[in-house]
Amino acid sequence: MPAGARTFSTVGVPASDTVGVWREHMAEVYYCVDVKPRDEDFVSGELRDLSLGRIGLSNFKANQQRVFRYAAAAKSDSSDNFVFIFPIRHQLYFDQRGRAGFIDPGNVVILRSSETYEAACPDDFENVTIKVPAALMRSRVPAIDDLCAQFDVANPVLGSIVSDMAQKLMRSETEWPSGIASQLSENVLDLLGLMLDSAEHKGHRDFDDRSLMAAMFKRICAHLRENLGDHELSPVSVALSQRISLRYLHKLFERNGTTFGRWLMEARLQEARRRILSDPTHTMTLQWIAFSCGFTSQSHFSTQYRARFSETPRETRVSSS
Repeated sequence: MPAGARTFSTVGVPASDTVGVWREHMAEVYYCVDVKPRDEDFVSGELRDLSLGRIGLSNFKANQQRVFRYAAAAKSDSSDNFVFIFPIRHQLYFDQRGRAGFIDPGNVVILRSSETYEAACPDDFENVTIKVPAALMRSRVPAIDDLCAQFDVANPVLGSIVSDMAQKLMRSETEWPSGIASQLSENVLDLLGLMLDSAEHKGHRDFDDRSLMAAMFKRICAHLRENLGDHELSPVSVALSQRISLRYLHKLFERNGTTFGRWLMEARLQEARRRILSDPTHTMTLQWIAFSCGFTSQSHFSTQYRARFSETPRETRVSSS
């Protein structure tokens, strides 16, 4: 059978039906996923799909949305593919295997469809995806499993060549005979293997991953310090503000030997103590200091303060006068 590109779009679909139709398009091109657009009842997007032998190429264009691959769906459809995602316009956010971050245009991330993951994109986003059966990719690159949800896994020059080749094949109006389609798929697979095998700094992936987590943890701590007086601070609100998953947020604090709640409590208590000690003329009331540091209950503040510093806020104030 000849192989030709197919196009799926939400154009002309009633607004209230677009989310359901888009999920169906995604399942047709990739596998079963859940889609959560910014506007809960509307999504705009276009997918172009081309099957070449045993692999699939696709071009994804859409507005802001989060895509979730759930364990139940992976078990139900038994899809086991490695998906190579090449952002073309704007960054792609990913979260799989406890690793998360942003991939810029010109780079690639590899996700595995048999495992849960999240991928999120902003408005006017575009990417190219190459879907390869896991067993087939593993026969070419035995260490492929170690490259999932990692950074800097590809040679950037060859990555660009692979992405460009996939786009040109999908834009072509040619219907490739099966023999040529199979040969083209072998060429793509060869390039993918070279792209991975010739990547620089492959031995430093773990270091890069730790560096990213350290930078993200530092950024989150700075955000918390700047907003200690926000009584609505929570793991959920902070994860949303930093555009990371809740699970990744908790992992960051766990890797630093603490929890979100313990870190925030310590920061609030330390800031309250600093303000008390720096105000010998008592221009600020203890109630105001407690409230401005995020405590809504004076008794709770006093209890936590005494447990931490072995004295009450008032005793600290007296000793500093």
